[in-house]
Amino acid sequence: MQYVNMLLWKNFLIGKTVRMGKIMYTVLIVEDELLISVGLQNMIRWSDMNMSVIADARNGKQGLELYRQKKPDLIITDIKMPVMDGLEMIREIRKQDQTTKIIVLSSYEEFELVREAFKLGISDYILKLKLMPEEMESIIRKVYRELLEEATLLQKESNNTKDRY
Repeated sequence: MQYVNMLLWKNFLIGKTVRMGKIMYTVLIVEDELLISVGLQNMIRWSDMNMSVIADARNGKQGLELYRQKKPDLIITDIKMPVMDGLEMIREIRKQDQTTKIIVLSSYEEFELVREAFKLGISDYILKLKLMPEEMESIIRKVYRELLEEATLLQKESNNTKDRY
């Protein structure tokens, strides 16, 4: 078990960028509305939260392909999109990965879909009509803290394993 913890920590660090001693987390935006996607990329000062947007997609199928290629730490996705919706993309991701954080963007009439998304283990959701920088930053900071807590736990477990050998 201890060896597994050390491997998990090493695997976690693979592909991570470190800036000023802090891990930079990666973000994938999956949104079919170009203005919302560009707005998300520009309204948030990602580097202030040790995050960077590494890619964006216009539908769930593209999002799933980018997820598989890039393994982002956080996905921000719409629920209703052409080709493959966000819910189906989340289902596919959760078949192999329970740890990637996901924030869902939704409209008022999509509440049942948001409930289903929570059952699949999303971190949070935000209504598109209330998409303001302060609210979005608050949610992203909450997710960032969750990512830090998980990384700290993995690191502690890895250090405990090293101390035993």
